[in-house]
Amino acid sequence: MLNSATSYVVFSVRGHRLALPLANVKRITRAAAVLPLPGAPAPLRGVVNLQGRLVPVVSLQHWLGLPAQEIQVSDQFIIVQIAERTLVVVVDAVAGLWDGPAEAVSPGAQIGPPLAGVRGVAQHPEGLLLVTDLAPLLALVDSSPAPIPSLAAAP
Repeated sequence: MLNSATSYVVFSVRGHRLALPLANVKRITRAAAVLPLPGAPAPLRGVVNLQGRLVPVVSLQHWLGLPAQEIQVSDQFIIVQIAERTLVVVVDAVAGLWDGPAEAVSPGAQIGPPLAGVRGVAQHPEGLLLVTDLAPLLALVDSSPAPIPSLAAAP
């Protein structure tokens, strides 16, 4: 169950409105040059140097069932901390912060079959938001043999 009130970072990826718990967000920056990793799975765009540390860069486009698109100068990076790992998530734009009351967020299990990466759906004042759970992306970064499923492949 989600907390009684949670702060979220609201952002968009190719017209899809999503949210991440603010507790997982370290900071938000402008997009920077990414070093591609040849042969890496689709969601893993490469790595960036963040204060002397190499950090994996992931895109949610594959997860959303969208074709890959090059990182644009106008894109933003959301730097997140998940299970003591740091990831950079590429987004089109960050809309801001939202304090979501528990009753505004329906857990994913109440909506339909479990979907990897979906924590729930929020009833935001400006429309529905997909509340994401980035933990499944750790399987990609940690070289787990389990592939990251696309939402487009869901039944």
